[in-house]
Amino acid sequence: MRRNRRSCICGCGVRAIQRHHAIYAQHCRAEGASEKDQRNLVPVAIRCHEAHHNRTKPYLLSMLPDSVFEFAEEVYGAARAHNYLARRYAGADPRLDALLHERTAP
Repeated sequence: MRRNRRSCICGCGVRAIQRHHAIYAQHCRAEGASEKDQRNLVPVAIRCHEAHHNRTKPYLLSMLPDSVFEFAEEVYGAARAHNYLARRYAGADPRLDALLHERTAP
């Protein structure tokens, strides 16, 4: 499904007026990565953003753009990126599994 860049990534249809750090800002800083890297910022609505952070309705991995997976791998390496995203986002996504499988293939 293609989403409007001005709509929340969750598909609720509400206008996105915040930007969510897929790799949380404090974790970017701890790893020496830029918290302002555009690959890591996704458009979200306020209520959806709050629901994600208080874990009542975490974003699905499938909602995240490819750039998030690329950024996470760059910051953490494949295995740590896999673990980080799996802990903070819900559901399954083949891009998450690909982080591990592509690196272990002969």
